[in-house]
Amino acid sequence: MRSYYLLPHRCKLPAMLLFAFFFVLGLVQLSGHEFDYPFLYRTVINIAPSNLFQNGIKPDFLQRVNIANTVLGVGFILSALMLGFSAEKHEDEYVSGLRLSALSWALIVNYLLLAVAFLLLYDLSFLSAMTYNLFTVLLLFLARFQYLLYKSRSNLPHEE
Repeated sequence: MRSYYLLPHRCKLPAMLLFAFFFVLGLVQLSGHEFDYPFLYRTVINIAPSNLFQNGIKPDFLQRVNIANTVLGVGFILSALMLGFSAEKHEDEYVSGLRLSALSWALIVNYLLLAVAFLLLYDLSFLSAMTYNLFTVLLLFLARFQYLLYKSRSNLPHEE
């Protein structure tokens, strides 16, 4: 069976390296280190500026901002997608089933966590949880898929 939505297997190693890079930088950013370097300040188009609906004020669609969070977020998402959807060396129906199972499991767990956040978090804590929630589906999917692959490989009888 041909999986047309998968990237070739040769994308796996670059995806792993990029994922590790953006994951570590994201953790550094979460620990409180601000990437406040002059080259990260750019003029960007903001399609929903904060003064969009204020009477008598012309909306400022061009803003100069630090794009560190944007670069980290987009880099993490793209590398995680590349990693999760690069074909395995021996891609077959079984591996496709594991991939689908892991993705389904990740969505269910993610939305259960989201429901818990709705019930237990308020104000800025809730906003922080929603920010982290943007990445949890991908993280849960990657972790579950790799776990299922590892478990399936360890259960195979060893050839002599």
